[in-house]
Amino acid sequence: ILADGQNAPSGARNESGVAHDVVYVGPITRYHVTLDRGGELQVLSQNLAATSSEVWEARGRRVTLSWRPESEAELDG
Repeated sequence: ILADGQNAPSGARNESGVAHDVVYVGPITRYHVTLDRGGELQVLSQNLAATSSEVWEARGRRVTLSWRPESEAELDG
C-alpha cells in the first residue's frame, strides 16, 4: 500500500480502490480492498513500525496498491 505521494516502483502492477476491512494480526495486517475496476484484493503487509491503531485508520480510505508481478498468485473460485 503506497503512502500518499509515493511513486510505484518501475515495472510494478498498480490498482486503486477502497480498503473496506483491515485486520491487524500482530506481525501482519490483512487489508481487504475493493478495486475501482471491480473485484477485490487481499493484501498482507508486514507490520514493521505501524501500531494497530495506525493500520486501522486505513479502513474506509482510498488506497493505491503496488506489487511486483512475481509476488502475485491467482486463486480459483
